[in-house]
Amino acid sequence: MLPILLSILIGTGAFVQAQGVPGQLILDDARPITSSAGWGELAWSPDGAELSAHGPGGLWVLSLEGGEPQPVPAEPGEPIFRHRWPGAPAAVAQATAYAQRDDIWLQDTEGARRLTQGEDRFYDPVLSPDGQRVVFSGLVTGLHVMDLRTGALSHLGSGRWPSWRPDGSWLVFERDRDDGHRLTQADLLLWSPGLAMPLPLTASSHSLDRFPAFSPDGSRLAWVRDGVVHVAQVREVAP
Repeated sequence: MLPILLSILIGTGAFVQAQGVPGQLILDDARPITSSAGWGELAWSPDGAELSAHGPGGLWVLSLEGGEPQPVPAEPGEPIFRHRWPGAPAAVAQATAYAQRDDIWLQDTEGARRLTQGEDRFYDPVLSPDGQRVVFSGLVTGLHVMDLRTGALSHLGSGRWPSWRPDGSWLVFERDRDDGHRLTQADLLLWSPGLAMPLPLTASSHSLDRFPAFSPDGSRLAWVRDGVVHVAQVREVAP
């Protein structure tokens, strides 16, 4: 079935969301939580009440209930890159994925093993919460997902900023294009084990949808649309 394009209003603008595939995730009740643009990479607090976001001058904490953003103080001598929330869960199943010398490695209770063999310059691995898969980026080849139980590899094409739903059932990521100077298009795509190709979550030529992040319970999605942070409820299309 070809996806049906559905226009949904957010504030005073609109974005186009692709829907119509049974079981696919769609977004409901989307709303902005910042009044200004200029926001980037997002991370949820463990309780799902706040978000951290890259913004003017560093990292900030954003409340979902409104109010002024609060700056995150930097540790002495250390630049802020990613907010580590107090109480955030530890690595799943005592496993850690990491990049070393352009390959992806997994460290678990059985020791360290290399998952890739130099086919590209790989980086930024992210384990699924259930510890069964890892998504990582290739400088030339784009996003890949490896099933750690079988070694099967799924190629998702170009993309970045992947985020797993907590139960490991879905992966959301950004796919963008540029003209060599600036971004000209950015949309969010979904992938689930068993899908041959990713499905569109947003599809608009008039806005840039970036930096997706599932909430800790998987019921919401935060992302940045044209520099403004948005949050929406996530639901599945009925069969």
